[in-house]
Amino acid sequence: MFLLTKKKIFEFHKMYLSLKDRINILAEIGEFIRRYFTNNLDNNTYYEFNKIITEEKNHNYWFTEDNVIFALKYWAKILTKENIETWITPYLPKIEQVFPKTIAIIAAGNIPLVCFHDVICSFIAGHKTKLKLSKKDSRILKFILTHFFNKNPILANYITLIEEEFLKEFDAIIATGTNNTIKYFEYYFGKYPHLFRHSRHSIAVLTEEETAEELELLSNDVFIYFGLGCRNVTKIYVPQNYNFNKLINAFNKWSNIIYNHHYANNYNYHKAIYLINQEKFIDTGFLILKENKQISASVGVLFYEYYDNFKNLEEKIKLEKNNIQCIVSKKNVLFLPTVFFGKTQEPNLWDYADNIDTINFLINI
Repeated sequence: MFLLTKKKIFEFHKMYLSLKDRINILAEIGEFIRRYFTNNLDNNTYYEFNKIITEEKNHNYWFTEDNVIFALKYWAKILTKENIETWITPYLPKIEQVFPKTIAIIAAGNIPLVCFHDVICSFIAGHKTKLKLSKKDSRILKFILTHFFNKNPILANYITLIEEEFLKEFDAIIATGTNNTIKYFEYYFGKYPHLFRHSRHSIAVLTEEETAEELELLSNDVFIYFGLGCRNVTKIYVPQNYNFNKLINAFNKWSNIIYNHHYANNYNYHKAIYLINQEKFIDTGFLILKENKQISASVGVLFYEYYDNFKNLEEKIKLEKNNIQCIVSKKNVLFLPTVFFGKTQEPNLWDYADNIDTINFLINI
């Protein structure tokens, strides 16, 4: 962190935005997305926005129109001036004393706009960003950023979209990938200040006291984005002799997911493997429930594991905490965030991936 001299302050104000300006621009982005949903954009902008949303599935078959709209509605809801100010208040005044550095961001592409939070973290902290988008998830964010580049040319000082294969000339890096790509990140970028994120998944702890409505909300945590996000529930822990009928009935609201060709391929593949291997599983017709000690389940599969008592379960989960993003439950697990049913894909701005404070990282480089 650098304290600003008078000369640097003068140069800074010529080239960069104040924290107040940055807050306002982020709030304007939220308003821009909200205006799309109220059909309150000019005709050309609305047409281009709508076109990108409807065509996303041609570039990434997991990015259905429903999933893209869900992601955009989330950002429309969360990106308000009030939320932004609440988010950054704990970091004041330190955030105002940070001299801009260049942050490289290597984005994942598993769900729509998955890197947007990292981008706005770097922006609100006052840094420049070199953003390398995933080919799987680039068009919507490019559209939004381009719109605001045209409206506020000074933003070009903050965010640069990188097309080159290799990143260079940066001061720190944030990168998200699989457990295998983390090794690549460490090899090439480990010498820089870094925040590397590997694969994580979310779990649910059930007690048989859940209502049908709560279990229906849990189905959203399982199926939104086809289960591809780190906040998607891929495993449930259930008491001994748990009756799955109530759960299956609540999950039926998502039964039409089987008509998605790519989801069905995954479901049918794993069903065939389990049948060939003569393994036991519960088949709902659109989801396979399989007893397994692992956290991560494939698309079309939900793992479950029995527990005897909650204290022992807590100890077991604690051993897996580095692989868990969040926990859905009525029970409060103190060492990890506990999320209510149906809320995994609606984190606050201050709910950080891998439970690592991104802003704190960025203001202390």
